[in-house]
Amino acid sequence: MDIGYTIPVLDHGYVKLIGSMGTDETIIEAARMSTNKGFEGWEKDAKLLEFLYRNGHMTPFEMCEIAIEVQLPIFVVREWHRHRTQSYNEMSARYTQMPDLHYLPDPKRIQKQSKTNKQGSAESVDELRAKEILETLAFEQKTVYSTYDDLVEEGIAKEVARINTPVSRYTKMRAKMNLRNAFGFLNLRKPSSAQWEIRQYADAFGTIVEAIWPRSYALFEEHTLGGLKLSATELKLVQTHFSMSQGGKKSDTVDHEATKLALRKLGI
Repeated sequence: MDIGYTIPVLDHGYVKLIGSMGTDETIIEAARMSTNKGFEGWEKDAKLLEFLYRNGHMTPFEMCEIAIEVQLPIFVVREWHRHRTQSYNEMSARYTQMPDLHYLPDPKRIQKQSKTNKQGSAESVDELRAKEILETLAFEQKTVYSTYDDLVEEGIAKEVARINTPVSRYTKMRAKMNLRNAFGFLNLRKPSSAQWEIRQYADAFGTIVEAIWPRSYALFEEHTLGGLKLSATELKLVQTHFSMSQGGKKSDTVDHEATKLALRKLGI
């Protein structure tokens, strides 16, 4: 993938590749330092790469790094910055005038608050109401930016003029991380439990990561993103359930509700 490759996200955002270090082969070479050997070909080393990932030997994956530039709404930056294992440098509104770019979602994204998830969304509102809300948001964004722009033109310090900046305004940042931490970010931000907007950025970022490290990304999808982790208690409940279903000795101490949850987690 070429440096500068850019994937558009949302209405004004993007994820751009700034640079990367290492390949799938680099991970094998790093792992083989202990035996003073190098990459020996994928017919043999594909199994080693999977062994490393499946068993949590992640230090070799840290030998690969990626740097990206991202243009995104401020509220998405706040979520992204929670991943403290990355290095960041964001455009400063103290030094430069912020762009007149604001995020306006698709009408279908105007959703009601979920009644079962305090930080989630539920069904979309009707088309007419969505249009009214978007018109209100657009008007407020335009008004706030107009005031900000006038203050900057007047010579008011940018760090003061920006005070009423809404979280819908776009900013830019660069982020750098190793491959292990890239997978950690993607594991939290690609699933449906993450907020919709940051999922769009995670999907774009994942596309870039996959292009650079296709074998490692396939293992990430297989064992992490599409895999499943059970606690020791859940595993014991599932084992007991299958033992009983095959004619094993029944137990009166089994927590049936917990067993149902564990089975549901397995999709059974």
